[in-house]
Amino acid sequence: MSMGEFRNPFTDAKIVGVNVDPDEYHSETVKRGDPALPMTKTNLWQIGLNPIRWLNGYESPETDAKDDGALVDALFLTPDKFENRFAVYPATYPDTKTGDPKPWNNNANFCKEWKAEQGANVFVHHDDLNGARIAVGKLWADQQVKAIMAGAAVQVHVAGIYHDSTYEIDIPVKVLADIVPAVDGPFGKYIIDFKRTRSVKPDGWPTQVFNLGMHVQAALTLDLYTAATGDDRVCFRHIAQENYPPFHIEHQLLDSSWLELGRAFYLEALNLYACGLRRGQWAGYASRSRIDGANWVQPRDWMMLANVREWSSDAKEFHSETPT
Repeated sequence: MSMGEFRNPFTDAKIVGVNVDPDEYHSETVKRGDPALPMTKTNLWQIGLNPIRWLNGYESPETDAKDDGALVDALFLTPDKFENRFAVYPATYPDTKTGDPKPWNNNANFCKEWKAEQGANVFVHHDDLNGARIAVGKLWADQQVKAIMAGAAVQVHVAGIYHDSTYEIDIPVKVLADIVPAVDGPFGKYIIDFKRTRSVKPDGWPTQVFNLGMHVQAALTLDLYTAATGDDRVCFRHIAQENYPPFHIEHQLLDSSWLELGRAFYLEALNLYACGLRRGQWAGYASRSRIDGANWVQPRDWMMLANVREWSSDAKEFHSETPT
């Protein structure tokens, strides 16, 4: 579907809030499989890959990188909410007998009690906080970032309805847009996402976009936001920062073909979801063909053409999750 033929699939779209707490946005209070659960990019990405796995509670494994990204996100986009979301471990705690300071120890009773009193969702160490502050300082030193953020709205929660005509069901959908620049400014046609990753090398960015579903996020966010506002925003870009010193920054603009790919993915995922809700049929991984109830697994063409010795010599690099 070309951009010229595109008809926005969302209705009753609206801006729910600006400067929204991401933890509140991402919290799910409705059970999966309940039609009242709003579909997010994360939900649709997992449904598009494997609907039954998503229904059964799949969550992407938590990593230190995610915690680091959330910390920098908070300091950069919503610093006013930092204390509500994070608590910084003290460097020391008082010895119960002498009162002398001792290195912080999460196993000590004093430290356990302190931790229980905090309302934060995430606990961070001073070193991690200092590193995050340096990374944020690099962002604000970037002239293009400064121009983008001038008058921009951040953490914009948008919600709307998608009607699936195949199964005649309305599906609530929501997104959280990181950065929406001022519509009358030089970046008024963009919505922008902030990404932290190991490498922001431009040649490698397409692989990250594809593997992490950034194109799905881009298309879904643009479509739902423009349905809510009527703004002429047609482009999506990333402020991409490496997650280690010196915290290098690149600005990545997605080609419009990425939006077409992302849109096709989220529409297919919504249809799979509608099928599951209406018929109770939740598929697994997509398979090109099946024989006697099993996925038919064929070698790829390059495998057939590769030198057998060369290919076999690389086998030591592969580690199965299931011992054989």
